Amino acid sequence: MLAIANFLFSQSITVTSPNGGEVLPGCTTHTITWNSVGTTDFYSIDYSTDNGATWTSITSFYNTVTKTYNWTVTNTSSGTCLIRIIDSNNSGISDQSDAVFTVTSPLTLLTHNGGESWEANTSQNITYNATGTSNYYDISYSTDAGSSWTTIANNTYNTSGTYNWNVANSPSTNCLIKMTDHSNSCMSDVSDGLFEITPASYSITITNPNGGEIWYVGQNKTITWNDNNTTDFYNIDYSTDNGLTWTSLASSYNTTSGQYSFVVPNTPSTLCLVRVIDANNVSVEDISDATFTIADPFITVVSHNGGETLESCEDEYINWQCGGTTNYYKIEYSVDNGATWTTITYSFYSSSSNPSYLWSTIPNNDSGNCLISVTDKNNTSVLDQSDATFTISPNEDIIITSPNGGESWEVGSSQTTTWVSAPTTSRYYVYYSVNNGSSWTNLTNTYSNSYNWTIPDNESTQALFKVVDYYNSCIMDISDANFTIAPPTPVITVNYPNSGGSLYQNNSYNITWSSDYITSPFVTIHYSINNGTDWVEIVDVTEDDGSYSWTVPEELSDQCLVRVSEYGNPAVFDVSDVNFSIIEQFITVTYPNGGESWEGCDSEIITWTRGGVSSYVRIEYSEDNGATWNLITSSTSSAGSYTWDPIVDLSSSNCLIRVLDKYDLGIYDDSDAVFTINENTDLFVLTPNCGESLEVDNTYTVTWAAAPELSRYSFYYSLDNGSTWTFVSNSIYRPSYNWTVPNLPSTECLVKVQDYYNSCIYDVSDAVFSIEPPQPVINITYQNTGQTLYIGNNCNITWTHEYDDVNFVKLEYSVDNGSTWATIVDVTENDGSYSWVVPDNASTECQIRIYDVGDMSFIDYTDVNFTITPPYIILTNPNGGEAITGCEGFNMTWTTQGTGNYFDIDYSDDNGVTWLNVN
Repeated sequence: MLAIANFLFSQSITVTSPNGGEVLPGCTTHTITWNSVGTTDFYSIDYSTDNGATWTSITSFYNTVTKTYNWTVTNTSSGTCLIRIIDSNNSGISDQSDAVFTVTSPLTLLTHNGGESWEANTSQNITYNATGTSNYYDISYSTDAGSSWTTIANNTYNTSGTYNWNVANSPSTNCLIKMTDHSNSCMSDVSDGLFEITPASYSITITNPNGGEIWYVGQNKTITWNDNNTTDFYNIDYSTDNGLTWTSLASSYNTTSGQYSFVVPNTPSTLCLVRVIDANNVSVEDISDATFTIADPFITVVSHNGGETLESCEDEYINWQCGGTTNYYKIEYSVDNGATWTTITYSFYSSSSNPSYLWSTIPNNDSGNCLISVTDKNNTSVLDQSDATFTISPNEDIIITSPNGGESWEVGSSQTTTWVSAPTTSRYYVYYSVNNGSSWTNLTNTYSNSYNWTIPDNESTQALFKVVDYYNSCIMDISDANFTIAPPTPVITVNYPNSGGSLYQNNSYNITWSSDYITSPFVTIHYSINNGTDWVEIVDVTEDDGSYSWTVPEELSDQCLVRVSEYGNPAVFDVSDVNFSIIEQFITVTYPNGGESWEGCDSEIITWTRGGVSSYVRIEYSEDNGATWNLITSSTSSAGSYTWDPIVDLSSSNCLIRVLDKYDLGIYDDSDAVFTINENTDLFVLTPNCGESLEVDNTYTVTWAAAPELSRYSFYYSLDNGSTWTFVSNSIYRPSYNWTVPNLPSTECLVKVQDYYNSCIYDVSDAVFSIEPPQPVINITYQNTGQTLYIGNNCNITWTHEYDDVNFVKLEYSVDNGSTWATIVDVTENDGSYSWVVPDNASTECQIRIYDVGDMSFIDYTDVNFTITPPYIILTNPNGGEAITGCEGFNMTWTTQGTGNYFDIDYSDDNGVTWLNVN
């Protein structure tokens, strides 16, 4: 009893959250927590929004040992909330929050919240506060105090807190609004009280024309009105006598837009009204609040309207007043008091009642009888022109001074044209005409007040000159009278050779000249070598194309000239201005030119000078003072230098260089004296270098000595005393190489080591060496490392062999360290493998040997003794003393060597007298 009493006394529940003072957002998840002792772990949880006066169940018989519950907080705003937790199996054990906490609603309607009265078909704002919502809402209304609901908007996005509602035409005094978060239906609010929707009123209100407007005959105009609760069918009338009489515009016109477009009739009046009537409810109508005007369209030119003086090439505004036009205007001017008209613009748009048009660059005229005309482009009966004439004065910002009439200028001559201009004019186009101004040819544009003009081959007695302002083509001047472009004087001018210099004999040069105004299409060309005393024909007839290729003769002279004359008219000619020379062709070797000392395999630059030779030369060298010559290059540029790389590797002090014209080998030069080439000694083979004998497949270290600057080498060998070479490696970075001697026996072997970066630097063995055939060999590979073999097991004996022609071998074994031998097999193929059943002959001193059936010198033995022993099984569990329980499993274990993989297992329960099989 004492224990039970203590158990009952310890039962309790203690709410820990929410426990007073918290503020919980409605429709969010809050974890209710509590402590408990001695409860059944089944709980009923309630909440109150009125400080415990009433309770609402959250859950009943909720089973938990964690003493937590995730509560979706109620969507009821209250500052007097409590939580209560009761043991579901013992209602006497409970607890509630120590103090009230607050729940805030995430969505609260502010308007349509009770007591309002709104007229159907009017626009009203539903306003609300929202916190933590998705901003997507479902909005509906009820006219039966919430019994049913009609959708206003579904899943509408709104962040403004205001939704504009066109109030439904459903009159009722029991109206409510409901607003719900589309993504969380918990977040919802309904009007706190009922509001009223009153029936829609009937009305039409004209908004245009409504008094004071001026509408022009023929214009497209739109009558507009606002309406409420009409039938959307209208009678539309107008009056021109302040409503005494009415004329119909439309009858039973159906529209929901509240507008009607029409063409203003030709009934000018200042007492006009418009009337709109609901065709199906004629008591609903409206009339313009005041009269408006229907007037004829008009245009009135304001400027230029008479008496003004305008300057040519300037800009001026044309202004006019208008009403009832189509806004598109044609503007013209006359300089003969209206006898003829010139269009300024065909279609100028302006919606203003006081349009203005910039007349840019008034034409260059001189007249006091000018008029302006402005016409409605689309209604040509509406127009006006200047009331009186005005004046346009000529522009004099440019005045030509030369040529200005009477001059005679020869074709091809250079003439200076001149003019004066106002300071405001700074850049000019320059033209000329040969047909009295019918057409013009542009010469240039310039910033100067003069132009140096080479007179074109365009003869005329009706030539004119024109200068135009670059930025304003209206500002210009033309010669006051014609001038003449006169025929030219024929001329030939030698251009080359014309200023001295030297030409090389037997070389080709282009004689060039220019010609103007000659009659013949051909010329004749001569040359002189005695300053013009005598002339030798180069060509009798050639085209006057300005160029002729001449191969210079062999005569040498410094008194040479060229003459070009018109064919058939030798009086027209020209001669070179200055004598030129004809000189010999040459090549002169400048380096090496005697006494130099060069190193074989190095590089040096051979240089020379030349004149009159071809673009390519041939270069040779001699090592015997010119007795014989060897080729360095058969063709290289004759520009004057050639890099000999590498220099031939030889030893001679009688060397010469010769440079020859590739296409004329008779033109050449040699070094003036001999020079020296020293044999390169940067690399020496050390081994093998004389008479060595190397065995096939052995590794032999090839060595050499090399200069410090050598760092990488290529290695070759020859089997035919150097006739051919076999590449081995070019990745050698030290003066030695471990060479695996190839299986290519020969007595005429050499090695060659070569500088990787300069193949000229190399060395070869001083004498041949030999590669000898290899010794035949056979090697046992198994058994060869002291293994243990088990009697009766299969053993695969393996071996390798090289450099032999043995087809069959014999295998034997010994159990006494080789004192005596027993046959394994008398004859078997020399194929590297033989399967042997290990005999019943146990020993630790076993060996195997293999040899050629016909020659025991070709033999091999196992390197280490091996063991032959019987196979065995050792039982490790059970092995004595164990206690095994019947009908239970038992794990038997053993170790083996040399046995198979399958076993018979028996057991005895009489100390081995009898045996029973286990498996």
